[in-house]
Amino acid sequence: MKGPVPLRKLFDDLRDALEGLGVPYAVMGGIAASAWGLPRFTHDIDVAVNLRASEIGQLLGILEKRGYLIPEEFRRGWSDQLAGTRKVAVKRVAGNHIWDIDLFLAESDFLRSALARRKLVDLDGRQTPLITPEDLVVLKLVAWRPKDQGDIDDLLLVVSALDDTYLRDWAERLGIRNRLDEAWRRAGRALEG
Repeated sequence: MKGPVPLRKLFDDLRDALEGLGVPYAVMGGIAASAWGLPRFTHDIDVAVNLRASEIGQLLGILEKRGYLIPEEFRRGWSDQLAGTRKVAVKRVAGNHIWDIDLFLAESDFLRSALARRKLVDLDGRQTPLITPEDLVVLKLVAWRPKDQGDIDDLLLVVSALDDTYLRDWAERLGIRNRLDEAWRRAGRALEG
C-alpha cells in the first residue's frame, strides 16, 4: 500500500476492528486503485461495510474505544452522502496528522453486489478484501471527479480483462453509461457488446 507509515498502521488497526466484529467489508478508494491499477499515494481510507445506518453504532463504539474520533452528528445516527451512497466518517490522529476514514454503508444494490464479489488480495503481507476492478470502475464512474477519471484511465490501462457485461449493466442501471463510453473512448478500447 502506498501511503505514509501512520496511515498503513491505521489501516491495519481498522482491519483488526472490522474483522474482530465479523463485519464483512471491502476496501475501496485510493488503496484499491493502487492495488488493481498503478500505485499512487493516498491520504485516507475508504471501506464498504455490510451494515445499515441502524447497525453502525456498535462498530462506532468499538472504533471510539480504539482511539478513533467520532464526530457527534455520526454518533447521533446521521450519515453523509457521496455520489448517492451513504457514509459515516470517522477520524484518527496518528503521526501528527488527522486521518479520514469513510465507512460506506452497503444499503444499495450496487454496494451489496460489490461486497458479494470482493476478492482477497495480499496487502502488506495480509489478505485483505478489496472490491473488484470492475466495481471500482463503477464507483469511480459514479463519483466522476478528475482524480476518479484518472484512476479509471489507470485501471483500463493496467487491467487487461474486465467484465464488460457487468460494467455495462451497472452503468445503465445507475444512469452513467455515457461516462463509461467516454472512459472507454479515452482508453482507446472498444466496449464489448
